[in-house]
Amino acid sequence: MKLTESVLSWEAHPEDPKFLILTVDGVFWKEVYKTLFQRHLPNLRRALNLEESFILLEYKLCKVEAFRLLAVKGRFRKELKEKLFLKKFSEEAVFAIVQECQRLGAVNDEEEGALLVRRLQKKGYGKAFIVAKMRSKGVSLSADLMESQVPIIRQLLEKKYRNHTREKAITALCRRGFDYATIIDALNSTDFYKKEKG
Repeated sequence: MKLTESVLSWEAHPEDPKFLILTVDGVFWKEVYKTLFQRHLPNLRRALNLEESFILLEYKLCKVEAFRLLAVKGRFRKELKEKLFLKKFSEEAVFAIVQECQRLGAVNDEEEGALLVRRLQKKGYGKAFIVAKMRSKGVSLSADLMESQVPIIRQLLEKKYRNHTREKAITALCRRGFDYATIIDALNSTDFYKKEKG
């Protein structure tokens, strides 16, 4: 549809005021994120070719939003896409911008994955929990990223589960994502653990 000599108008979305409904000659055309697009719409209205101008504007605003999100914190590719789709950017714009972010090194799933693994291990989580978390971020866990689980379990036993019974400590550690065999290895190598404490 060639949108030349058409009248662009907009109004607040009736169900979500964060979005605007764009209409061309009174017919629904697009839905856009208000705070990103609102100040650009008067210029868009004066464009010779509405469709082409909108594509360029959307690409520019999608890029601005992507870099704003990445400035706040590092993100996985899947996470960045989801955030941009929430702002109603088109698939074409989102995929082009995410690809550009990867090319520039602003999005790197391997680096983010390594940081996430270290952060979760430092917080005392086991492999099963970390694998599930990585899967939710759209990446797989590289085996060489995982530290030995026994020292992490021993540290948790010293600091957090020292006064727990053996069974309660095992249950708590399993919930944190450690496998049973590794927990038993750590318990057997821990001389300070009070096995009979109730």
